[in-house]
Amino acid sequence: MKFLYYLISLPLLILALWAVYGIEASEGVTFILWPENTLNIKLILCAFLLYGFICGRLASWFAYAPMRRDLRLQKKANKALSKEHNKLNETVNGLQQNLDGLKEQVKKQEMPVSPVSQETRSWLSQVKDKFSIPKES
Repeated sequence: MKFLYYLISLPLLILALWAVYGIEASEGVTFILWPENTLNIKLILCAFLLYGFICGRLASWFAYAPMRRDLRLQKKANKALSKEHNKLNETVNGLQQNLDGLKEQVKKQEMPVSPVSQETRSWLSQVKDKFSIPKES
């Protein structure tokens, strides 16, 4: 964005200064405000260019004030969400470690298979074989 700003503003500034110093006015301009003063026209044009630049910068600064405020609020919300995200990541990591530990305990405590359940399994497999429909190839 700064590149685009300089790409546009620098040639305009050079053009404005070239126009001011290209004026061939040998006479001074007389202003009658308080005391009677004679000023060079180039000085007056430079003063008006500076005044216009300052007014434009102030106007743009005030125009972008709501955007800057929104940006500040978004940064605050982003920090809060980042803290919450880190806290949740820590919780998930702790839960994952607990789950891994419980899985290891279950593997260590393998329960022996009772003979009754062994008999039940063999009976169920026989029943399944009797009532199963053969697959057609």
